[in-house]
Amino acid sequence: MRLCEVDGRIGYFHCWEQYSDVIKPGLTIGSHPGGQFSIVFGLVEFDGKIERIEPTKIIFQKGE
Repeated sequence: MRLCEVDGRIGYFHCWEQYSDVIKPGLTIGSHPGGQFSIVFGLVEFDGKIERIEPTKIIFQKGE
């Protein structure tokens, strides 16, 4: 675990998570064909609960 700050809240960074999901195709002609998307999140613990946080919002504390 590593001490970090997110939007003024202090928490503990645990790890990176690669999250992906399926996008269903649209029902109308010319709509999205469907597929899959993927995004990276940081798992940060605040007051005993874990939250998915965008990497650009995580500020790691110096010296930790």
